Amino acid sequence: MREFEYALYDIDHQRLEESYMMLSNINRNSNDGKAKVVKYADRLDALRGAKYVINCIQVGGYDPCTITDFEIPKKYGLRQTIGDTHGIGGMFRALRTIPVMLDFAKDMEKVCPDALFINYTNPMSMLCLAMFRASSVNTVGLCHSTRPVYLNSSPSLACPGTAFLTRFRASTTWPGY
Repeated sequence: MREFEYALYDIDHQRLEESYMMLSNINRNSNDGKAKVVKYADRLDALRGAKYVINCIQVGGYDPCTITDFEIPKKYGLRQTIGDTHGIGGMFRALRTIPVMLDFAKDMEKVCPDALFINYTNPMSMLCLAMFRASSVNTVGLCHSTRPVYLNSSPSLACPGTAFLTRFRASTTWPGY
């Protein structure tokens, strides 16, 4: 965790508080409290000055949306093994998520235009493609299996699997970025 600043944002106050407590505890117990952990109620404030933004969201929640991603195709005889990345379920999820991600992009273009957007949300390829085509935000997708998806030759990065945007203020930059 080093001496980074982690700016946490979530639309759900309870999840934000839980993420804040968890990250603060990790910082205290494994990093001697060297990092700064701050929670924000306003996304623009959380993004302001960011060098890296990690996106981990699920638009619409598990119930009803993820369930619907499986049930509607099933109703019409379409079998899918993974409903959040491929097939019609992945398309449903992409259609819900793309507008939200493009809102993130608009905010980033205003307050942190040079930040690297690290996407950890499925459907990875569809969401990253939307970011590339509809925004100027430098974007890389990171697959949940920890294999980086190199869609624009950005460096491989690790991402915590929690539901918040994270801002890093580091004294160094990633090689090649």
